[in-house]
Amino acid sequence: MLKIIIIFLGVILISSLIIAFLIFLGVLKDRNSNFIPDEVEESLEDLKIAREKAVKDFKKKIHRLDEEVGDVVDAIQNVGDEIVDVVDTIKNKPRKNKKK
Repeated sequence: MLKIIIIFLGVILISSLIIAFLIFLGVLKDRNSNFIPDEVEESLEDLKIAREKAVKDFKKKIHRLDEEVGDVVDAIQNVGDEIVDVVDTIKNKPRKNKKK
């Protein structure tokens, strides 16, 4: 277990040194000197914008789905009422709501 931790820390150290060296050489640009390459910061910003758009679209779809489910529930209730009317007609009962 200790060997795995040492290997993991070694990989992190080596990758950090490589990134710092590439920033020092100017291969990776870092305008604000926070040791995070600008390409990575821009990619993260693009991902954040895409995530916000996806969440907005998802909420819109959920709202539309809720409306459609409500319409289906109303239609099912109407069908249930009509079934009761059909049963009452079979039993020879008068109509409750006569259509004009």
